[in-house]
Amino acid sequence: MMSKKIETKRLKLRLANLSDSQAIMQICNDWEIIKWLQPPLTWPCNKKTSYTYLKSMLEENNIFLFVITLKNSNEDVGVIRYEISETQECIFAQRGFALSVKYWNQGIISEASLAGDCFFFENVDIKEIRAYNAITNKVSSIIKKKQGFTFKGTRKAYPEYNNGCTEEEIWILTRDQYMKHTENN
Repeated sequence: MMSKKIETKRLKLRLANLSDSQAIMQICNDWEIIKWLQPPLTWPCNKKTSYTYLKSMLEENNIFLFVITLKNSNEDVGVIRYEISETQECIFAQRGFALSVKYWNQGIISEASLAGDCFFFENVDIKEIRAYNAITNKVSSIIKKKQGFTFKGTRKAYPEYNNGCTEEEIWILTRDQYMKHTENN
């Protein structure tokens, strides 16, 4: 399934490997990023933390962790994760991301997640993509809303976010919503 490359005009998304632990440490070793994430990535994000996180992600058959790389400089600037899960109702992907602060407000996460969402809707039999964020992370909420996600409510966050937030928002993008959103944009 993962032989296809995921690329956009500006970005390459490639599956992470253990040698990416240094890049993940550099991306996530900033309180402005790590505060919105949950363990096993914790503050400070050091070599051991990033390696342990990466190793745990790579050991799971249902988790696909991509490194976001700028095409023009070949610089690794972020990560985006899709976790495929199944309930009695449906098969879905859960999505999360982190982006180096230096690249905020440039549309990189929107571009990367749109490409990733497209890949998973077109190549995996998922019904929806679910995304969660700390209720205090309003920027993440704005991104999801722009991408056509529907806000479904809140729930207790487990584990709590590194900034101590114990509640998170629930967002869902169905296959039909995705198709309508991409047709209109």
